[in-house]
Amino acid sequence: MYIGASELSNKATDSMKRRWEEHKKFARNGIKKVLYDAMREYGIENFKVQFVEVCPDRRTMLAREIEIINELNTWHPYGYNIHMGRRVSMKGNHHVTP
Repeated sequence: MYIGASELSNKATDSMKRRWEEHKKFARNGIKKVLYDAMREYGIENFKVQFVEVCPDRRTMLAREIEIINELNTWHPYGYNIHMGRRVSMKGNHHVTP
């Protein structure tokens, strides 16, 4: 699940679309990770992106990501998160991955 809102800028929305396409590509290519294994097992088409929150800056984004992962209990094996928050690889400040 991705966090965002309906008032996202086109830049943030495009960035999330690109990142989601990357996840799907990794799943199709057999990359071994909890999320990609599940996408192959249950069907990539059964996984969707949902925007929930926009953060004003990177620091807030990283803090909220950890909070939301904990709130939703999406740590593996209960969910697909295997890291304590995002190891930042995307530019921009509209992304959180619980």
